[in-house]
Amino acid sequence: MKRLIFLIALIAAGMVAVTYYFPDRAMANLEIAGWQLQTTAMGLFIAVVALLLVLWVIFSLLRGLGRLPERMRLGRQAERRRKADDQLLRAFAERAQQKPDAAIKAAMTQIDDASMPPLHHLFAIDAQIDALIHADAKVREERGLALEQQLEQVQKNFPKFAHFLRLHVGQRLLDVPLPELAEQVLKPVFKAKPKDPAVLRLKLGLFQAQQDHAAIAELIPALRRHRLPDITPTDLANLEERAFLGQMNQAVADNDIDRLSRQWARANPQIAASSKVVRAYANALNRIGSPVSAAKVLEKRMAQNLDVELLHDWAELAHDDMQAASERLANLVPDAFNQPRQANADPSTSMLRSAYAYAQATVLLAANKADQARNWLGKIESLDHDWRYLKIAARVHCKLKDNTEACILFKRALDKLNVAAAGIRD
Repeated sequence: MKRLIFLIALIAAGMVAVTYYFPDRAMANLEIAGWQLQTTAMGLFIAVVALLLVLWVIFSLLRGLGRLPERMRLGRQAERRRKADDQLLRAFAERAQQKPDAAIKAAMTQIDDASMPPLHHLFAIDAQIDALIHADAKVREERGLALEQQLEQVQKNFPKFAHFLRLHVGQRLLDVPLPELAEQVLKPVFKAKPKDPAVLRLKLGLFQAQQDHAAIAELIPALRRHRLPDITPTDLANLEERAFLGQMNQAVADNDIDRLSRQWARANPQIAASSKVVRAYANALNRIGSPVSAAKVLEKRMAQNLDVELLHDWAELAHDDMQAASERLANLVPDAFNQPRQANADPSTSMLRSAYAYAQATVLLAANKADQARNWLGKIESLDHDWRYLKIAARVHCKLKDNTEACILFKRALDKLNVAAAGIRD
């Protein structure tokens, strides 16, 4: 449209110029191939313009004829592209109907003619993962190999897209979950962009799926440096604590007390200061066969901060000398705890007093001093407060040959334990 307006304006300007410069209807005589033509200046101008227009039309026709094969080729290409795009829609429909093999076939049909080949690869790979979910081990291995081959093809043809596709595939495989295959898919990404936030996030997900607590612990400094927006400092602290506890459990499973000790020595002071972690470390030492070391860890912690759960854990250890253990424990608590329970005692310390009395009763019973253990039971505010208190009371009465009372207490302890277990399940 702009060209047409410009052409009309140009012709109009030419007509005005002819009228201006030849106001007296000047005549022009032309002789071409024996033909004589007499016309005015305006007529000559119009004839020249008409001749130019005719030449332009002829040129346009010839150019159009020259481009006809190219136009036909582009038309056929557009038709093939339309059919390829239709195959993509079909792949979507087949996948929605949970037919992964049909979806893969449709997505890869005419992919070379598609307007967006990477999208076809994405649909085919997603369908391949759908098929992996319910496949047996042999079929899963075959499909995993096909998946990796397709990813390599994408890497070859669309290298920029391949990075993001591997991130997508890795996340899907972790969601299934198939961590082994996810690790295989994500290895090139981990190597190429180790500091990318999305890569760090996937690394964390992979290590969590593999329960590789040592790898998680090594990854935490990088997560802390890059400050991912969806992982707060509190999340990192909890993550570090869980990784540390997991490493301790692994050392116990491997029966490696030296590794357990090294892990505790290298522990983050903030993590090691947690009563939960101290209890876990003591429990690990006890499970690995070192109750004496476990008792020392708990006693060191109780000297800093007396806690009900610490007292419970300490009481359940197999001390080498029960009488000495009782005396050590007495030195860790306020003097008032060793006095008879007062009616006006501070309510805030009643739970600690009861836990301390339970611990003393437990070690004294183990030292074959049932009478002293019974005296400590009298300092527990309420035996029904914890099933452990009922259990130790039953054992004391059993030791004192009071079997009737022992049976009653054992039943109450069992009932309370069942109620507690039901609450945990709920």
